[in-house]
Amino acid sequence: MNEILKIHLKGGGKEHCEDAPPLYATYKDLALIATFDGMGGSGKQSYKLSNGDCYTGAYLSSRYTKQIISSYFDRNKETLHSLDTNYNNIIDFINSLNFQIKKSLTTYYNEKLTKNRKEFVASYSYKLPTTVSGCFLQNLTNESSKIISFNAGDSMTYLLSPRALVPLTTTVNRLYNTTAGISNFINLSTDFELNIFKVRITKPFIIISCSDGCFDFTGNPVFFEYLIVNNIYKSKSFVNLKRNLKKLFRAKAQDDCSLILYSVGFKKYENLRSIYKSRFLKLKRYANLLIKNNQNYDKLNKIYKKFIEWEKLRLIKQLGGGYYEPGEKFWENKCK
Repeated sequence: MNEILKIHLKGGGKEHCEDAPPLYATYKDLALIATFDGMGGSGKQSYKLSNGDCYTGAYLSSRYTKQIISSYFDRNKETLHSLDTNYNNIIDFINSLNFQIKKSLTTYYNEKLTKNRKEFVASYSYKLPTTVSGCFLQNLTNESSKIISFNAGDSMTYLLSPRALVPLTTTVNRLYNTTAGISNFINLSTDFELNIFKVRITKPFIIISCSDGCFDFTGNPVFFEYLIVNNIYKSKSFVNLKRNLKKLFRAKAQDDCSLILYSVGFKKYENLRSIYKSRFLKLKRYANLLIKNNQNYDKLNKIYKKFIEWEKLRLIKQLGGGYYEPGEKFWENKCK
């Protein structure tokens, strides 16, 4: 049984939600999920559409980039369906998507948008800035799936296995490094490239793609994983889980929130709860240790992050996969 859960919430005090609604598309044994965070701080310039409506560049970029990727999937789904695991083929496929985003965004900007020139815009603003994080999934057998994850910016895609919440993105963000800046994101002012992570995963598992509004308020990857697993464990169904997560984000998040959760291979929700029970209990103990041991907070946090990196290596070594950043070789080559 495969289940999909989508959340899309506007942050407090905002006129519009600059995150686009999460993307979900399927074809045969393929699925595409993705989230898009229009970067309001960098894309405040507003534009007038042909119907007279005005929106910020961040709002427009997140939605149009979603449309570009959805159309690319629709046009190339047969190619993706038959795509083998040769790394060069995967890189070519994602690089072609990267080119299509640049080309289509440029055409959209030049032909469809008119600047609202009355307003002041800071010098550090960018043309149509947004993040993207998502993945293509393909069921290979009854026991495993192939995942090709892609991202630009600080939105994240995770594998939530019964062992850990493992990032399937290569971008470092504030949840993992509070000093991290964002230098690679979709926009028309600077160049950008989609990073790639490919891995084969045994079932059952959960994939989560989300914008930073879903995790920034936690301040720590331990607490973010705990909040997700805690809500999975205490909920009675996917409908109940969606309600509980929306309640959590409305109460805690300050920013727009977009999240898509895709569960694969669970017979029913009770089966999912039982599989994650052990992880829930471990995270509960670990989170309590972090809260109570202020003196050892940094040490405990480093241990957790070390474990997550080890889990990523384990996935690559045991199941086959690796990640790619433009100009570099697949990390898999370094793990043999």
